[in-house]
Amino acid sequence: MTGKVADRVGLTASGLTGFAPRVNLLGDGLVILLVLFHWYTRFGVDKLTLRLMVGGIALFVGSAPVDVINHRINGLDITAWSITHFGLYIGTGIAIAGAIRGWRLHSSGLSSRSFMLGALWFFFLENVLFPNQHQEYGVKEIASWDRNPGKPYAEGELLEFAAQQIGKPVSRDSLVHFSLPVPPWVYPLWIVAAAMLTLLIARRSVGLRWTATTLALAYVAWRCVLWPLLAVADFPTSAVPFLLLAGALVIDVICLIGLPWLAEAAIGAVLVTGAVYLGGYVQSYALVAPPIGYWSAPVAATILFACWAFVGALRTRLHIELF
Repeated sequence: MTGKVADRVGLTASGLTGFAPRVNLLGDGLVILLVLFHWYTRFGVDKLTLRLMVGGIALFVGSAPVDVINHRINGLDITAWSITHFGLYIGTGIAIAGAIRGWRLHSSGLSSRSFMLGALWFFFLENVLFPNQHQEYGVKEIASWDRNPGKPYAEGELLEFAAQQIGKPVSRDSLVHFSLPVPPWVYPLWIVAAAMLTLLIARRSVGLRWTATTLALAYVAWRCVLWPLLAVADFPTSAVPFLLLAGALVIDVICLIGLPWLAEAAIGAVLVTGAVYLGGYVQSYALVAPPIGYWSAPVAATILFACWAFVGALRTRLHIELF
């Protein structure tokens, strides 16, 4: 997860910028050593598992210098939604997918099988949701400006850079420009098409009844635990995505019913999408949530249906279980 913590810190709290890169580099080195260990010993891996782990790490490591070059050419990078950053996210996700497959194939009979499999899916879910945190931090960033105009959480250097990008002096407009750099439809669509699909596959992979709900609850609980700790450390807080819980619960219920795979995909996609968007609507009024483009719900449902049906076809027609 190199670069992700550093980018978040660079957006918000300058006091930690010297510490975060060291932690990232230490974690990177440890992961690379572990992958090299499995590559050399072939312990607990098959060919596909090893290819996923090695390929993911190679993409991750290769994306890091490209991201640095991008920074050198274009200056500060103040969005999680960039191509070079997605190389980091996708590489991380592929490597974790390899670890999931390896553990699932070689942990039969172990008492810790389900717990560890769930933990690996938790890390995968966190990686999937990371880009959306830009909006979750961004909406709180704008609120900090509204409370104290001219003195938000962000550093002055970032405010100046954001203002230069739109050719205006530092103002609320320039703050919004870098706090919410993508259209409002991106946030809910990403949750439905990426996070809900992740929870669905995790539910199939782990095989326990309330897997999706448990993973979503664990992620939300983790964010809630971090929230006061970050606040005490004077680190900017973020909106917590409680809307995940509604969609995850629907996934578990739909999977329990046991519908034919195509009907399950169609009904599940509509209900899960509705639950997520309704959850976002309630959260935006009861607490705080990033802007949501509700018109995108049919698009999100269509994407989820296609992916859900594909996963169902693999399982029922081709009897293929990747994870």
